[in-house]
Amino acid sequence: MVQDSHQSSQLPMCNAHSPQAVMPIDVATDNCATPTAPLNAATDRAQRFIAAPLESRGSSKDAEHRPESESVSEDDRPDGSTTVGSEEESPSDPSRHSSDSPKNTIWLIRDSLDSVESQLHLDCIYRGPGPFIVHRPLADVDTDAASSSHATLHEILECYRTRIISMKLDASRVPNPEKEETMECPLELPLHPSPKPHDDNSNGAVPMLPNLTKLQIETSRKISSMSLLELLRATPELKTLLVKNHVRHVAVLPEELGQLPQVKLSHLRKFILDGVSADTANDLLSKLVIGTNVRKEISLNPACPSGPIEALRPTFATMREARLSCMALPGQGNGPDNYRLTFSDGDSRLELRWEWSVPHGTPPNLLHVSLDRAALRNVRDLDVSLRDFTPTCEDWAAVLRPFPSLRRLEVWDERSAPQHPSGYVSERSVFRVRGAPLLNMVADVPSMFALGLSHHLGPSKATSGEHRGLAPLELRRHLWRCVVARQLVQ
Repeated sequence: MVQDSHQSSQLPMCNAHSPQAVMPIDVATDNCATPTAPLNAATDRAQRFIAAPLESRGSSKDAEHRPESESVSEDDRPDGSTTVGSEEESPSDPSRHSSDSPKNTIWLIRDSLDSVESQLHLDCIYRGPGPFIVHRPLADVDTDAASSSHATLHEILECYRTRIISMKLDASRVPNPEKEETMECPLELPLHPSPKPHDDNSNGAVPMLPNLTKLQIETSRKISSMSLLELLRATPELKTLLVKNHVRHVAVLPEELGQLPQVKLSHLRKFILDGVSADTANDLLSKLVIGTNVRKEISLNPACPSGPIEALRPTFATMREARLSCMALPGQGNGPDNYRLTFSDGDSRLELRWEWSVPHGTPPNLLHVSLDRAALRNVRDLDVSLRDFTPTCEDWAAVLRPFPSLRRLEVWDERSAPQHPSGYVSERSVFRVRGAPLLNMVADVPSMFALGLSHHLGPSKATSGEHRGLAPLELRRHLWRCVVARQLVQ
Protein backbone atom coordinates (compact mmCIF):
# COMPACT_ATOMS: atom_id res chain seq x y z
CA MET A 1 0.00 0.00 0.00
CA VAL A 2 1.34 3.42 -0.88
CA GLN A 3 1.32 6.16 1.70
CA ASP A 4 -0.10 9.57 0.97
CA SER A 5 3.34 11.01 1.62
CA HIS A 6 6.53 9.52 0.20
CA GLN A 7 10.06 10.03 1.44
CA SER A 8 11.97 9.05 -1.70
CA SER A 9 14.51 11.72 -2.69
CA GLN A 10 13.99 10.86 -6.34
CA LEU A 11 10.51 12.33 -6.37
CA PRO A 12 10.07 16.01 -7.19
CA MET A 13 8.81 18.22 -4.41
CA CYS A 14 5.59 20.14 -4.77
CA ASN A 15 5.70 23.88 -4.33
CA ALA A 16 2.75 24.88 -2.20
CA HIS A 17 2.83 28.39 -3.68
CA SER A 18 2.75 27.37 -7.32
CA PRO A 19 0.09 29.36 -9.20
CA GLN A 20 -3.22 27.76 -9.99
CA ALA A 21 -5.51 28.94 -12.72
CA VAL A 22 -8.19 31.19 -11.31
CA MET A 23 -10.99 32.48 -13.49
CA PRO A 24 -11.51 36.24 -13.62
CA ILE A 25 -13.94 37.65 -11.10
CA ASP A 26 -16.47 40.36 -11.64
CA VAL A 27 -16.87 41.71 -8.15
CA ALA A 28 -15.34 44.67 -6.35
CA THR A 29 -14.49 44.23 -2.69
CA ASP A 30 -13.93 47.83 -1.60
CA ASN A 31 -17.28 48.03 0.15
CA CYS A 32 -18.05 44.30 0.49
CA ALA A 33 -21.12 44.71 -1.70
CA THR A 34 -22.42 42.27 -4.26
CA PRO A 35 -22.00 43.26 -7.92
CA THR A 36 -24.77 45.41 -9.33
CA ALA A 37 -27.09 44.18 -12.03
CA PRO A 38 -29.95 45.66 -14.05
CA LEU A 39 -32.86 46.41 -11.73
CA ASN A 40 -35.31 44.84 -14.09
CA ALA A 41 -33.41 41.55 -14.48
CA ALA A 42 -36.24 39.56 -12.94
CA THR A 43 -38.77 41.46 -15.07
CA ASP A 44 -36.81 40.70 -18.24
CA ARG A 45 -36.79 36.98 -17.41
CA ALA A 46 -40.52 37.02 -16.76
CA GLN A 47 -41.23 38.85 -20.02
CA ARG A 48 -39.14 36.38 -22.01
CA PHE A 49 -41.01 33.49 -20.39
CA ILE A 50 -44.41 35.06 -21.20
CA ALA A 51 -43.38 35.82 -24.79
CA ALA A 52 -42.15 32.29 -25.40
CA PRO A 53 -44.46 29.75 -27.07
CA LEU A 54 -46.48 27.67 -24.68
CA GLU A 55 -44.86 24.41 -25.76
CA SER A 56 -41.39 25.76 -25.05
CA ARG A 57 -42.21 26.63 -21.44
CA GLY A 58 -42.57 23.00 -20.38
CA SER A 59 -45.65 21.20 -19.14
CA SER A 60 -46.53 20.36 -15.59
CA LYS A 61 -45.16 16.90 -16.22
CA ASP A 62 -41.80 18.43 -17.13
CA ALA A 63 -41.88 20.39 -13.92
CA GLU A 64 -42.00 17.15 -11.98
CA HIS A 65 -38.61 16.23 -13.44
CA ARG A 66 -37.11 19.66 -13.01
CA PRO A 67 -33.98 19.65 -10.83
CA GLU A 68 -34.74 20.30 -7.21
CA SER A 69 -32.48 23.36 -7.22
CA GLU A 70 -34.72 25.08 -9.78
CA SER A 71 -37.90 24.66 -7.78
CA VAL A 72 -36.69 25.80 -4.36
CA SER A 73 -37.61 29.37 -3.50
CA GLU A 74 -35.78 31.74 -1.18
CA ASP A 75 -38.43 31.27 1.46
CA ASP A 76 -37.72 27.53 1.54
CA ARG A 77 -34.08 28.04 2.58
CA PRO A 78 -33.74 27.40 6.32
CA ASP A 79 -30.83 29.82 6.61
CA GLY A 80 -32.50 32.72 4.84
CA SER A 81 -29.76 32.89 2.19
CA THR A 82 -30.10 33.99 -1.39
CA THR A 83 -30.04 31.24 -4.00
CA VAL A 84 -29.00 30.57 -7.55
CA GLY A 85 -30.95 27.56 -8.73
CA SER A 86 -28.97 26.70 -11.83
CA GLU A 87 -25.72 26.39 -9.91
CA GLU A 88 -26.74 23.91 -7.22
CA GLU A 89 -24.56 20.91 -6.55
CA SER A 90 -25.54 17.78 -8.43
CA PRO A 91 -24.70 14.25 -7.33
CA SER A 92 -21.71 12.70 -9.03
CA ASP A 93 -19.22 9.92 -8.60
CA PRO A 94 -16.82 11.26 -5.97
CA SER A 95 -14.01 8.78 -6.66
CA ARG A 96 -12.40 9.91 -9.90
CA HIS A 97 -13.93 12.38 -12.27
CA SER A 98 -13.24 15.60 -14.08
CA SER A 99 -15.54 18.50 -14.80
CA ASP A 100 -15.25 21.29 -17.36
CA SER A 101 -17.23 23.66 -15.14
CA PRO A 102 -16.68 22.91 -11.45
CA LYS A 103 -19.38 24.29 -9.19
CA ASN A 104 -17.68 26.11 -6.33
CA THR A 105 -20.19 27.42 -3.81
CA ILE A 106 -20.07 29.45 -0.61
CA TRP A 107 -22.97 29.69 1.84
CA LEU A 108 -22.89 32.32 4.58
CA ILE A 109 -25.34 31.28 7.30
CA ARG A 110 -26.30 33.60 10.13
CA ASP A 111 -25.74 32.32 13.65
CA SER A 112 -28.67 34.34 14.97
CA LEU A 113 -31.63 36.18 13.50
CA ASP A 114 -31.70 38.75 16.29
CA SER A 115 -29.09 41.05 14.82
CA VAL A 116 -28.34 42.22 11.30
CA GLU A 117 -24.60 42.07 11.99
CA SER A 118 -24.81 38.58 13.50
CA GLN A 119 -21.95 36.11 13.41
CA LEU A 120 -21.69 33.79 10.41
CA HIS A 121 -20.99 30.14 9.62
CA LEU A 122 -19.17 29.73 6.30
CA ASP A 123 -19.96 26.54 4.34
CA CYS A 124 -17.70 26.19 1.30
CA ILE A 125 -17.89 23.59 -1.49
CA TYR A 126 -14.72 23.48 -3.58
CA ARG A 127 -14.52 21.41 -6.78
CA GLY A 128 -11.55 22.96 -8.58
CA PRO A 129 -9.96 26.22 -9.76
CA GLY A 130 -12.42 29.02 -10.42
CA PRO A 131 -14.58 31.59 -8.64
CA PHE A 132 -17.24 30.75 -6.09
CA ILE A 133 -20.96 31.36 -6.34
CA VAL A 134 -21.69 33.20 -3.11
CA HIS A 135 -25.00 32.90 -1.25
CA ARG A 136 -25.17 35.71 1.27
CA PRO A 137 -27.67 36.23 4.11
CA LEU A 138 -30.70 38.18 2.96
CA ALA A 139 -29.92 40.94 5.45
CA ASP A 140 -26.55 41.49 3.75
CA VAL A 141 -27.94 41.75 0.20
CA ASP A 142 -28.64 45.22 -1.16
CA THR A 143 -32.02 45.57 -2.84
CA ASP A 144 -30.23 47.07 -5.83
CA ALA A 145 -27.79 44.19 -6.09
CA ALA A 146 -28.04 40.86 -7.82
CA SER A 147 -29.23 37.88 -5.79
CA SER A 148 -25.83 36.20 -6.07
CA SER A 149 -22.25 37.04 -6.88
CA HIS A 150 -19.02 35.46 -8.02
CA ALA A 151 -15.94 35.91 -5.84
CA THR A 152 -12.86 34.16 -4.56
CA LEU A 153 -12.73 32.63 -1.11
CA HIS A 154 -10.08 35.18 -0.19
CA GLU A 155 -12.47 38.04 -0.95
CA ILE A 156 -15.24 36.53 1.15
CA LEU A 157 -12.88 35.96 4.08
CA GLU A 158 -11.64 39.53 3.76
CA CYS A 159 -15.17 40.92 3.63
CA TYR A 160 -16.59 38.96 6.60
CA ARG A 161 -13.41 38.25 8.55
CA THR A 162 -14.69 39.65 11.86
CA ARG A 163 -18.06 37.86 11.65
CA ILE A 164 -17.08 34.30 10.68
CA ILE A 165 -17.02 31.99 13.72
CA SER A 166 -16.92 28.60 11.96
CA MET A 167 -15.80 27.39 8.57
CA LYS A 168 -16.36 24.13 6.71
CA LEU A 169 -14.45 23.55 3.48
CA ASP A 170 -15.57 20.50 1.49
CA ALA A 171 -12.96 19.59 -1.13
CA SER A 172 -13.77 15.86 -1.05
CA ARG A 173 -14.68 15.76 -4.75
CA VAL A 174 -11.77 17.65 -6.24
CA PRO A 175 -10.79 15.59 -9.32
CA ASN A 176 -7.85 13.20 -9.06
CA PRO A 177 -5.83 11.48 -11.80
CA GLU A 178 -7.62 8.64 -13.57
CA LYS A 179 -4.74 6.22 -12.93
CA GLU A 180 -4.05 5.34 -9.32
CA GLU A 181 -0.28 5.21 -9.89
CA THR A 182 -0.11 8.76 -11.30
CA MET A 183 1.77 11.04 -8.93
CA GLU A 184 -0.12 14.19 -7.98
CA CYS A 185 0.68 17.25 -5.87
CA PRO A 186 -1.02 17.65 -2.48
CA LEU A 187 -4.37 19.41 -2.58
CA GLU A 188 -4.01 23.13 -1.95
CA LEU A 189 -6.75 25.14 -0.29
CA PRO A 190 -8.32 27.85 -2.51
CA LEU A 191 -6.73 30.72 -0.61
CA HIS A 192 -5.53 32.77 -3.56
CA PRO A 193 -5.42 36.49 -2.77
CA SER A 194 -7.39 38.99 -4.80
CA PRO A 195 -5.66 41.72 -6.86
CA LYS A 196 -6.60 44.21 -4.16
CA PRO A 197 -3.58 45.13 -1.94
CA HIS A 198 -3.67 43.86 1.63
CA ASP A 199 -4.47 46.30 4.38
CA ASP A 200 -3.07 46.38 7.89
CA ASN A 201 -5.48 43.68 9.09
CA SER A 202 -4.27 41.12 6.57
CA ASN A 203 -1.87 38.36 7.50
CA GLY A 204 0.00 37.32 4.40
CA ALA A 205 -2.20 35.71 1.76
CA VAL A 206 -5.02 34.88 4.19
CA PRO A 207 -7.01 37.62 5.96
CA MET A 208 -6.89 37.46 9.73
CA LEU A 209 -9.96 35.67 11.15
CA PRO A 210 -9.98 36.81 14.79
CA ASN A 211 -13.26 35.12 15.79
CA LEU A 212 -12.99 31.78 13.97
CA THR A 213 -13.23 29.01 16.58
CA LYS A 214 -14.06 25.92 14.50
CA LEU A 215 -12.47 24.75 11.24
CA GLN A 216 -13.44 21.59 9.35
CA ILE A 217 -11.72 20.55 6.10
CA GLU A 218 -12.41 17.47 3.95
CA THR A 219 -10.28 16.59 0.93
CA SER A 220 -10.16 13.91 -1.77
CA ARG A 221 -6.41 13.37 -1.30
CA LYS A 222 -3.61 14.50 1.00
CA ILE A 223 -3.93 18.16 1.92
CA SER A 224 -1.02 20.51 1.38
CA SER A 225 0.52 21.02 4.81
CA MET A 226 1.91 24.41 3.77
CA SER A 227 -1.51 25.54 2.59
CA LEU A 228 -3.17 24.38 5.82
CA LEU A 229 -0.54 26.03 8.03
CA GLU A 230 -0.99 29.24 6.07
CA LEU A 231 -4.68 29.24 6.98
CA LEU A 232 -4.08 28.26 10.61
CA ARG A 233 -1.71 31.18 11.00
CA ALA A 234 -4.74 33.47 10.53
CA THR A 235 -6.91 31.74 13.18
CA PRO A 236 -5.47 32.68 16.60
CA GLU A 237 -8.72 31.86 18.48
CA LEU A 238 -9.27 28.41 16.95
CA LYS A 239 -10.63 25.82 19.39
CA THR A 240 -11.57 22.86 17.16
CA LEU A 241 -9.69 21.64 14.08
CA LEU A 242 -10.81 18.67 11.96
CA VAL A 243 -8.96 17.58 8.81
CA LYS A 244 -10.30 14.52 6.95
CA ASN A 245 -8.72 12.89 3.90
CA HIS A 246 -11.10 10.60 2.03
CA VAL A 247 -8.05 8.85 0.51
CA ARG A 248 -9.37 8.67 -3.05
CA HIS A 249 -5.85 9.01 -4.39
CA VAL A 250 -2.73 7.92 -2.47
CA ALA A 251 0.07 8.58 -4.98
CA VAL A 252 0.89 12.08 -3.74
CA LEU A 253 4.21 13.89 -3.95
CA PRO A 254 5.91 14.90 -0.68
CA GLU A 255 6.27 18.46 0.52
CA GLU A 256 9.37 20.13 1.88
CA LEU A 257 8.34 22.21 4.87
CA GLY A 258 11.93 23.16 5.61
CA GLN A 259 12.31 26.18 7.87
CA LEU A 260 8.61 27.03 7.82
CA PRO A 261 7.86 28.79 11.14
CA GLN A 262 5.62 27.13 13.69
CA VAL A 263 2.00 28.15 14.21
CA LYS A 264 0.82 28.86 17.75
CA LEU A 265 -2.76 27.86 18.59
CA SER A 266 -3.08 28.75 22.26
CA HIS A 267 -6.84 28.17 22.47
CA LEU A 268 -7.02 24.83 20.62
CA ARG A 269 -8.93 22.16 22.57
CA LYS A 270 -9.64 19.44 19.99
CA PHE A 271 -7.50 18.34 17.04
CA ILE A 272 -8.68 15.55 14.69
CA LEU A 273 -6.71 14.12 11.75
CA ASP A 274 -8.56 11.43 9.80
CA GLY A 275 -7.18 9.45 6.86
CA VAL A 276 -3.60 10.70 7.01
CA SER A 277 -0.25 8.92 6.98
CA ALA A 278 2.08 8.92 9.95
CA ASP A 279 4.44 11.22 8.02
CA THR A 280 1.67 13.77 7.37
CA ALA A 281 0.57 13.71 11.01
CA ASN A 282 4.17 14.19 12.13
CA ASP A 283 4.71 17.10 9.71
CA LEU A 284 1.63 18.95 10.94
CA LEU A 285 2.14 18.30 14.65
CA SER A 286 5.78 19.35 14.46
CA LYS A 287 4.72 22.76 13.12
CA LEU A 288 1.92 23.39 15.64
CA VAL A 289 2.46 24.83 19.11
CA ILE A 290 -0.49 23.59 21.16
CA GLY A 291 -1.18 22.91 24.83
CA THR A 292 -0.62 19.56 26.51
CA ASN A 293 -4.31 19.28 27.38
CA VAL A 294 -5.45 19.32 23.74
CA ARG A 295 -7.54 16.30 22.77
CA LYS A 296 -5.82 14.71 19.73
CA GLU A 297 -7.47 12.05 17.54
CA ILE A 298 -5.39 10.67 14.66
CA SER A 299 -6.66 7.99 12.28
CA LEU A 300 -3.85 6.61 10.11
CA ASN A 301 -4.85 5.54 6.61
CA PRO A 302 -3.05 3.98 4.82
CA ALA A 303 -2.14 2.13 7.99
CA CYS A 304 0.62 0.06 6.41
CA PRO A 305 3.43 0.82 6.79
CA SER A 306 3.28 3.18 9.74
CA GLY A 307 6.28 4.56 11.57
CA PRO A 308 6.29 6.29 14.96
CA ILE A 309 5.03 9.88 15.11
CA GLU A 310 7.95 11.65 16.73
CA ALA A 311 5.97 14.83 17.36
CA LEU A 312 3.89 12.91 19.94
CA ARG A 313 6.87 12.06 22.15
CA PRO A 314 6.13 14.81 24.71
CA THR A 315 2.63 13.36 25.15
CA PHE A 316 3.88 9.76 25.32
CA ALA A 317 6.54 10.61 27.91
CA THR A 318 3.94 11.57 30.54
CA MET A 319 1.86 8.38 30.21
CA ARG A 320 1.68 5.88 33.05
CA GLU A 321 -1.43 4.06 31.83
CA ALA A 322 -2.53 3.22 28.29
CA ARG A 323 -5.32 1.41 26.47
CA LEU A 324 -5.37 -0.76 23.35
CA SER A 325 -8.47 -1.88 21.46
CA CYS A 326 -8.33 -4.52 18.71
CA MET A 327 -11.54 -5.31 16.89
CA ALA A 328 -12.92 -6.79 13.69
CA LEU A 329 -15.19 -4.38 11.84
CA PRO A 330 -18.41 -5.59 10.20
CA GLY A 331 -17.81 -6.89 6.69
CA GLN A 332 -19.95 -7.62 3.65
CA GLY A 333 -20.23 -11.23 2.55
CA ASN A 334 -16.99 -12.54 1.11
CA GLY A 335 -15.47 -9.09 0.84
CA PRO A 336 -12.26 -8.12 2.61
CA ASP A 337 -12.06 -8.39 6.39
CA ASN A 338 -11.59 -5.01 8.07
CA TYR A 339 -9.78 -4.44 11.35
CA ARG A 340 -9.09 -1.51 13.64
CA LEU A 341 -6.52 -1.02 16.38
CA THR A 342 -6.88 1.96 18.72
CA PHE A 343 -4.30 3.27 21.16
CA SER A 344 -5.17 5.88 23.80
CA ASP A 345 -3.83 7.19 27.08
CA GLY A 346 -5.51 6.96 30.46
CA ASP A 347 -6.49 10.64 30.43
CA SER A 348 -8.10 10.46 26.97
CA ARG A 349 -5.85 13.22 25.62
CA LEU A 350 -4.64 11.13 22.69
CA GLU A 351 -6.20 8.53 20.43
CA LEU A 352 -4.37 6.82 17.57
CA ARG A 353 -6.25 4.53 15.17
CA TRP A 354 -5.00 2.14 12.52
CA GLU A 355 -7.49 0.64 10.05
CA TRP A 356 -6.62 -1.94 7.41
CA SER A 357 -8.15 -4.68 5.28
CA VAL A 358 -7.04 -8.21 4.43
CA PRO A 359 -8.55 -10.81 2.06
CA HIS A 360 -11.51 -12.65 3.51
CA GLY A 361 -10.42 -15.38 5.90
CA THR A 362 -6.85 -14.10 6.26
CA PRO A 363 -5.69 -13.72 9.88
CA PRO A 364 -5.11 -10.11 10.95
CA ASN A 365 -1.51 -8.95 11.05
CA LEU A 366 -0.35 -6.36 13.60
CA LEU A 367 3.28 -6.22 12.52
CA HIS A 368 2.74 -2.93 10.67
CA VAL A 369 1.56 -1.10 13.81
CA SER A 370 4.42 0.95 15.18
CA LEU A 371 4.49 2.94 18.42
CA ASP A 372 7.43 4.89 19.80
CA ARG A 373 9.32 2.50 22.09
CA ALA A 374 11.61 5.23 23.43
CA ALA A 375 8.71 7.47 24.44
CA LEU A 376 6.48 4.82 26.11
CA ARG A 377 9.02 3.48 28.58
CA ASN A 378 7.08 4.93 31.54
CA VAL A 379 3.87 2.97 30.90
CA ARG A 380 3.30 0.41 33.68
CA ASP A 381 -0.36 -0.56 33.22
CA LEU A 382 -2.00 -1.49 29.93
CA ASP A 383 -5.68 -2.29 29.29
CA VAL A 384 -6.44 -4.34 26.17
CA SER A 385 -9.88 -4.87 24.66
CA LEU A 386 -10.40 -7.59 22.04
CA ARG A 387 -13.51 -8.15 19.96
CA ASP A 388 -13.51 -11.09 17.54
CA PHE A 389 -9.76 -10.68 17.36
CA THR A 390 -7.16 -13.35 18.21
CA PRO A 391 -3.60 -12.05 17.84
CA THR A 392 -0.77 -14.53 17.41
CA CYS A 393 2.28 -14.56 19.63
CA GLU A 394 4.16 -12.53 17.00
CA ASP A 395 1.31 -10.00 16.87
CA TRP A 396 1.34 -9.62 20.64
CA ALA A 397 5.11 -9.17 20.62
CA ALA A 398 4.86 -6.41 17.97
CA VAL A 399 2.13 -4.54 19.85
CA LEU A 400 3.67 -4.85 23.32
CA ARG A 401 7.29 -4.19 22.29
CA PRO A 402 6.96 -0.38 22.80
CA PHE A 403 6.18 -0.95 26.53
CA PRO A 404 9.47 -2.19 28.06
CA SER A 405 8.43 -1.29 31.63
CA LEU A 406 5.08 -3.06 31.53
CA ARG A 407 4.09 -4.70 34.82
CA ARG A 408 0.35 -5.29 34.60
CA LEU A 409 -1.91 -6.14 31.69
CA GLU A 410 -5.70 -6.33 31.84
CA VAL A 411 -7.50 -8.00 28.93
CA TRP A 412 -11.19 -7.92 28.06
CA ASP A 413 -11.88 -10.58 25.44
CA GLU A 414 -15.25 -10.52 23.63
CA ARG A 415 -16.43 -13.12 21.11
CA SER A 416 -19.51 -13.18 18.93
CA ALA A 417 -22.17 -15.55 20.24
CA PRO A 418 -25.45 -15.36 18.30
CA GLN A 419 -27.13 -17.68 20.81
CA HIS A 420 -26.33 -15.33 23.68
CA PRO A 421 -28.95 -12.65 24.49
CA SER A 422 -26.39 -9.84 24.16
CA GLY A 423 -24.78 -11.34 21.05
CA TYR A 424 -21.38 -11.54 22.77
CA VAL A 425 -19.64 -13.55 25.46
CA SER A 426 -16.77 -11.91 27.28
CA GLU A 427 -13.99 -12.80 29.66
CA ARG A 428 -11.87 -10.40 31.68
CA SER A 429 -8.37 -11.39 32.75
CA VAL A 430 -5.48 -9.67 34.51
CA PHE A 431 -1.89 -10.71 33.74
CA ARG A 432 1.11 -9.79 35.89
CA VAL A 433 4.81 -10.54 35.64
CA ARG A 434 6.45 -11.84 38.79
CA GLY A 435 9.82 -10.35 39.60
CA ALA A 436 9.69 -7.99 36.64
CA PRO A 437 12.70 -5.80 37.65
CA LEU A 438 14.98 -8.84 37.91
CA LEU A 439 13.53 -10.53 34.87
CA ASN A 440 14.00 -7.38 32.82
CA MET A 441 17.75 -7.73 33.21
CA VAL A 442 17.89 -11.06 31.39
CA ALA A 443 14.73 -11.19 29.28
CA ASP A 444 12.31 -9.09 27.26
CA VAL A 445 9.26 -8.52 29.48
CA PRO A 446 6.90 -7.53 26.61
CA SER A 447 7.77 -10.82 24.91
CA MET A 448 6.99 -12.64 28.15
CA PHE A 449 3.54 -11.10 28.11
CA ALA A 450 3.17 -12.03 24.45
CA LEU A 451 3.88 -15.68 25.23
CA GLY A 452 1.47 -15.72 28.16
CA LEU A 453 -1.32 -14.01 26.27
CA SER A 454 -1.01 -16.21 23.20
CA HIS A 455 -1.19 -19.30 25.41
CA HIS A 456 -4.12 -18.26 27.59
CA LEU A 457 -6.23 -16.43 24.99
CA GLY A 458 -5.44 -18.37 21.84
CA PRO A 459 -3.66 -21.66 22.56
CA SER A 460 -4.27 -22.96 19.06
CA LYS A 461 -2.41 -19.99 17.59
CA ALA A 462 0.45 -19.82 20.10
CA THR A 463 3.89 -20.62 18.80
CA SER A 464 5.26 -23.85 20.21
CA GLY A 465 8.61 -24.31 21.91
CA GLU A 466 10.82 -21.25 22.12
CA HIS A 467 10.45 -17.64 21.06
CA ARG A 468 13.36 -15.85 19.41
CA GLY A 469 12.47 -12.56 21.12
CA LEU A 470 13.52 -13.99 24.51
CA ALA A 471 17.22 -14.42 23.68
CA PRO A 472 19.59 -14.84 25.40
CA LEU A 473 17.28 -16.56 27.88
CA GLU A 474 15.18 -19.32 26.31
CA LEU A 475 12.11 -20.17 28.32
CA ARG A 476 9.83 -23.07 27.61
CA ARG A 477 6.12 -23.16 28.31
CA HIS A 478 6.26 -24.70 31.77
CA LEU A 479 8.60 -21.88 32.87
CA TRP A 480 6.85 -18.84 31.42
CA ARG A 481 3.53 -20.12 32.75
CA CYS A 482 5.02 -19.54 36.19
CA VAL A 483 6.45 -16.15 35.24
CA VAL A 484 3.28 -14.75 33.68
CA ALA A 485 0.49 -15.04 36.24
CA ARG A 486 -3.11 -14.86 35.17
CA GLN A 487 -6.07 -13.92 37.32
CA LEU A 488 -9.66 -14.21 36.15
CA VAL A 489 -11.78 -11.21 37.14
CA GLN A 490 -15.41 -12.02 37.75
